[in-house]
Amino acid sequence: MADIHVDSQLLALLYCYWRPEENALFATTPRFEDGLSRRFGDPDRAYWRAFELTTFAPWYLLTYQVSTLNGEVFLQTVAIAWETTLRGEIEILGANVIRGLHSVRLLPSGEANWSMRKVRTVLTPTDDEASTMGPVLFVFEDEPLTTYDSHFDVAARVNHDRNVLVSFAGQPE
Repeated sequence: MADIHVDSQLLALLYCYWRPEENALFATTPRFEDGLSRRFGDPDRAYWRAFELTTFAPWYLLTYQVSTLNGEVFLQTVAIAWETTLRGEIEILGANVIRGLHSVRLLPSGEANWSMRKVRTVLTPTDDEASTMGPVLFVFEDEPLTTYDSHFDVAARVNHDRNVLVSFAGQPE
């Protein structure tokens, strides 16, 4: 699995989501909190070395290439909780810089069993499919002939009108 690198935009995003008075996606405790450098903005902001999931919906680890102004290239990984956000990030970043995507989810066994699957292809459903299948469809590396909807149900039929958002087929491991 790729190392997770966090930038100031992601930290700001995480900061916005941790509000006890709202339905937060995750929570943290003071022992995991560290101050954030003033160069990232508000000195009262913090980042967390660990957090607790408060929802057990799937999470997506999206890894993409970042180039700095002086020509350095490195990988950055962001954890995304919603398929609509995942689709938006793929569209904003562009398939040419995306290097990998994994789905991480709690299995429905009732036990604390987590699954991480490498995504091979992300597709967009057609307009008539979107209301029932969600904003994205997935083909996983371990099942290249099966398409899953955003609810991890098998998409019932092949539809050639779907657009490929990003595909990792043929990329080296």
